[in-house]
Amino acid sequence: MSKVRKALKFSIVATYIAKIINLITVVVIARILTPEELGVYAIAAAMVMVVDVLKSFGVSSYIIKKDEIVKDDIRSALGLNVLITSSLGLLIIVMAKPLEIYYEYNHIAELLWLLSISFFVSPFFGNGMALLARNFEFKSRVKVSLTSQVFELIITITFISMGFSYFSIAIGVALKSLLQIVLIRLYQTKDMCWRPQFHGMSRIAKFGLFVTLSNLFERLTLISTDLIIGKLGTPSMVAYFSRGLGFIEFLTGTITQGISPVTMPFLAEKKRLGQALEPAYYHASKLLGAILLPVLLVAGVASYPVIILFFGEQWVESASLVSTLCLWGVFRNIHALSPSLLVTTGHERHLFTRNLVLFILTGFGVYLSFPFGLQGIAAAITTVAFIGFVYTTLLLKFVLDFSLSKFVISQVPNIIICTACYSSAYLSSQLIDFEKAPILLSFSVLIPLVTLAWLLTLWLTKHTLLHELKRMFGIVHT
Repeated sequence: MSKVRKALKFSIVATYIAKIINLITVVVIARILTPEELGVYAIAAAMVMVVDVLKSFGVSSYIIKKDEIVKDDIRSALGLNVLITSSLGLLIIVMAKPLEIYYEYNHIAELLWLLSISFFVSPFFGNGMALLARNFEFKSRVKVSLTSQVFELIITITFISMGFSYFSIAIGVALKSLLQIVLIRLYQTKDMCWRPQFHGMSRIAKFGLFVTLSNLFERLTLISTDLIIGKLGTPSMVAYFSRGLGFIEFLTGTITQGISPVTMPFLAEKKRLGQALEPAYYHASKLLGAILLPVLLVAGVASYPVIILFFGEQWVESASLVSTLCLWGVFRNIHALSPSLLVTTGHERHLFTRNLVLFILTGFGVYLSFPFGLQGIAAAITTVAFIGFVYTTLLLKFVLDFSLSKFVISQVPNIIICTACYSSAYLSSQLIDFEKAPILLSFSVLIPLVTLAWLLTLWLTKHTLLHELKRMFGIVHT
């Protein structure tokens, strides 16, 4: 088994375990804390997420992508990261009170102070994880990630039981960041450096500027809904929309996060060896799409029982939003691997421009659609996601000179699979009224029909996903 398949296996298994842990956390918190409480935390977390994406400043991508890397590169990368993250941490601390006054919600400042702690330790953790990825040591990455996540879950639930409300989540995040430093020290690679240097940073900053701004605007696109709704509406509205959007992100993250950590090291190695990236990108997109897109479409049909099962009756208002937001997820993730591709090929500026355009369109869309309610906002951001899909497709054609006809042909089996899975889910909804039938009965009809449709169409289309899964887990060789 090649090192890429081993890395992918570890990454996928770890992602599913991590998602189970995360799901347990979300389910427990959603049943203990009220929408009002979670809405306050969501506003504070959204503010931190705005600057959180700046803290790596593309350093991880630089370490993974660079053809030849030496100790000085790693120390300079660490120095740049220390300067940036410390400044951002201090900015959060200073701006905490003014932001609390602006949003007129108590305890925003205290939450921001707790969440700022991770900024002062993240450079060392980020460099360590990037070096593990570059060297395809994903087994060690798995140990670090899962251990810290379990620790965060235990801390969060413990403090909630002690009556700390939404502060428990922030305390869990803060203590988790401290544990990660200990863990990365245990599993560090031989080229890991702990002493930063503050010269030679310009070449990294030049690369990191567009990568970081691209990531920033992508993150802003996601959280602009929380920030705008939080200002124009109520914490409960923020919570309902955030729960619906978060559920879609949970689904997509469950699948893509197992693959994405391996994607850039894989493409970077292909580039270093002088191999063509177009076939690799289309093949990887086909494999990912065969899993992700049907899941999103089925979730759109079965949004009511899914939301009730995971989060409880108090979140029923999020169910109708999920039906629309699943299409948002589809359009966003057809080209889910494109950021890694553009960075690997040196087109960070095009990625930055795309994400900036989508951020601006999303902001205007949310603001203008607010009078039409949360459903109007969901429809607006779905429209922007479709524009993003078209934009990215044109980038592949005119910037990377990829053949769009080959991409369409590669996706035909996925279209067949999606159609079959959606149809089977719709049939299930006609056989069982999802809003009235018991939850277990709904899933006992839905899951077998959809699974059968998925497996049958994989086999009928002779999809490469079947063979790849067998090879990854050692069922077949070569």
